[in-house]
Amino acid sequence: MQFTLVVSAAPEPALHPAQFAAALIAEGHSLKRVFFLREGVRHAEAGSAAATAWLALPGAGQRFELAVCIGAAERRHVTPAFTHDTVQPQMEPGGDGVQRRPRARFEVVGLGQLVDALALADRVVDFPD
Repeated sequence: MQFTLVVSAAPEPALHPAQFAAALIAEGHSLKRVFFLREGVRHAEAGSAAATAWLALPGAGQRFELAVCIGAAERRHVTPAFTHDTVQPQMEPGGDGVQRRPRARFEVVGLGQLVDALALADRVVDFPD
């Protein structure tokens, strides 16, 4: 089953949508996109524990997108961790100088990405503020 997660709640230890996403992945479901809006953009804040948890999910940035609403991020002065700043994905350097798999990152996007994810998902789970 294909899921889209909409995260508008600020990060809290008791309510962590990244744990829910990890459980979905562990059960064999797929994520289309995790869309962060309103106070939820704080999950993507560079250096935060929440951002680290999202970026550590298996497949983050490759199999599913971590999408941050540009308007909400700008209004809250949030700089997402590892934003997509080039057309080519940033690669992790290997110990032997060879480039490895793409590094997970948050992508700053518009609301059109949310509409697209909602249209393509079998299920949408909202984490409201």
